[in-house]
Amino acid sequence: MTATLLLYGLMVLLVIYGVRKEKGSWLERIGFRKTVLWKDTLISLGFFGILFGIAIILSIISYSIDSTDAAKASGIIRQLDVAEVIVTIVAAAFVEEIFFRGYLQARTNLVFASFVFGFFHIAFGSLTQVVGAFVLGAVLGIEYKITKSIYAPVLSHFLYDLAVVLLVFGLG
Repeated sequence: MTATLLLYGLMVLLVIYGVRKEKGSWLERIGFRKTVLWKDTLISLGFFGILFGIAIILSIISYSIDSTDAAKASGIIRQLDVAEVIVTIVAAAFVEEIFFRGYLQARTNLVFASFVFGFFHIAFGSLTQVVGAFVLGAVLGIEYKITKSIYAPVLSHFLYDLAVVLLVFGLG
């Protein structure tokens, strides 16, 4: 958990350093653009459904290929206590979306940001997790392109992680 929080801190520092000379407010520079929140919330709920559907398909495929690889991520999640889970879910949604969508994708492209997002998840020790994170990162990137703000991807990411954790602890 400490390593994750240190990594998130480093990501925040990289974003701050990277946007320091850009024009606009700090929030706009990291993807928090003016938006209609109720519309972005509805879009977010739709994309959460898409993320969850894709995750189910990827899980079925990965379990049919290698069930031990697919189970690694849930094993890591089960080792966390409740406080760590809450901090991780909230921090992941905000920090990862600010870094990968609001900063990296906005300055490079969707494919590169999704690739780095997938590689970032290698800590779970699972190829399935890396590939799945790439695909889910691409979906979140499309959501960011549609809304032109990270509000919706942050909410979708939060809801997705929350659902995964609830399923892991509920089924465990």
